[in-house]
Amino acid sequence: MNLSGRLALTTLGDLLGTLYRADARGTLELTEDAGPTAGRVHRLHFESGRLRLVESPLGAKRLGDFLVSKGQLSRLRQFELLSFLDDNSGKTIGQLLAELQWVAPGVIRDATHEQSTQRLSALYQLTDARVTFRLARPVPAQLVSPLPLTPEEFLHGRPRSRDRKFAVDASPGCSDAQESAVRHVDPTRRRALLLLGLEPHADTADVKRAFRRIAAKLHPDRHLVAPERQQELVRERFAQMTQAYHLLTG
Repeated sequence: MNLSGRLALTTLGDLLGTLYRADARGTLELTEDAGPTAGRVHRLHFESGRLRLVESPLGAKRLGDFLVSKGQLSRLRQFELLSFLDDNSGKTIGQLLAELQWVAPGVIRDATHEQSTQRLSALYQLTDARVTFRLARPVPAQLVSPLPLTPEEFLHGRPRSRDRKFAVDASPGCSDAQESAVRHVDPTRRRALLLLGLEPHADTADVKRAFRRIAAKLHPDRHLVAPERQQELVRERFAQMTQAYHLLTG
């Protein structure tokens, strides 16, 4: 298994794809080492090639705030949790909620899963970090084991090096017309292209090829025997891809 030592030399999608294909067990660490966020570490925990948990300060509220926003925990109970944390050093809010039985285990599991999904989306916006993989680093102890993210969630439709025909800042061989196209893509179209793993200059043929490739793996009919929660996530992801496809080809 060969991983680049810098995120800027590859993409997060390529790193995760390598770990998935290698059935990796351990932790991918992305350490920011420049600018005002130098020293900030993001950890992605893998088990048998599946992304089990994402630890990052980016992209998601803390679990207590997250559950309050979803109506699964009262603000009063959240304040009580904070006092419990003072007396139970080392325990997470998830562990305390499970022990106190204030929130159903399934709700905690789904919330943790959604947190990881949101954090992963935020991590795809990182431009550079030092890349380290630590074998068999233990996942933080939790009474409620989180649902792993499926390949459909952490890989399909994500930006990959193979989808780059030109660098966004224009390679030396890029024409003036191509540079202009990159600069003037409207934000909505740019987001749709990014969702399909394409660069801003991609044409309709590129969009159709990308969508066919994604649909071949992500179509809900291909996941009918999967657990209901996974089927739901696949349907949501496929709906996003389909919406992006119609926006780009309509």
